[in-house]
Amino acid sequence: MTYRLILLSPEKEDFECVLDIDANATLEDLHFAILKLLDYPQDLFTSFMHSDACFNVQDEITLEEARESQITVATAFENEERDFLYVFDTLLERCFYVKVVEKNQSSIDGYQLVRKKGEAPKPQLSNEEIENFLLEENTPFEMNEDSFLLDDDFDEEMEYPSFEEEDGFDY
Repeated sequence: MTYRLILLSPEKEDFECVLDIDANATLEDLHFAILKLLDYPQDLFTSFMHSDACFNVQDEITLEEARESQITVATAFENEERDFLYVFDTLLERCFYVKVVEKNQSSIDGYQLVRKKGEAPKPQLSNEEIENFLLEENTPFEMNEDSFLLDDDFDEEMEYPSFEEEDGFDY
């Protein structure tokens, strides 16, 4: 089975990255796929988090835990009611929202970039950028449902890339 995931950034509203990844890939595989696709350094201290709709953290899976337990993408996303975050800067709690856009019965080896739009946030900030980031009104974990989902620019009717548009993804 293949999962189509979209990465969204609370820092960069024009950024999105859509990728396909095998359901049996581990969270460690997903971690390295994200770093490679975004050209981030491989030594970032990262973690994955499940949260509720208001982005209150329910549980955290560090990269070390993901490596040891071999948690698969399918297992991580089995409860679609919870939101999933990929924290790439644990000091400043900078993250990507990770959503399942679609599932398909076909399989792929590893992962594949479907589309990348806009510029991803910098993986590491300068001292001045850190100061500006900390002075912002809403950092990712301080945001609530109203500030993210009811944003004037939020488009509930936005169409995501579909498996149906590609060969090999027949239902």
